Amino acid sequence: MTPARAARIRAERIEGKLQSRKEIREQEEAARRAEQDRWTIARLWEQYKATNPEVKAINKDVDRFRRYLKDTVGMKEPGELVPLDVDRLRMNLQ
Repeated sequence: MTPARAARIRAERIEGKLQSRKEIREQEEAARRAEQDRWTIARLWEQYKATNPEVKAINKDVDRFRRYLKDTVGMKEPGELVPLDVDRLRMNLQ
């Protein structure tokens, strides 16, 4: 890093052309919090397991979720599911 380059970067930050490190960290933190607040299929499944530990067939259900749903629809929110997702899942099970 040369003094001239550092001065140019500093000037761009002052002019608002570049974000400061603080702004970048705040955006990353907001994105991380937003990701944690998402209710994905996988998160709903974990919540179900935690609230229903007495279900006798929970081990089989865990295995089915891991095998068939986790990779295909696990990171989607329920509102993001489309009929095509269900059709693909059905085709993979046949």
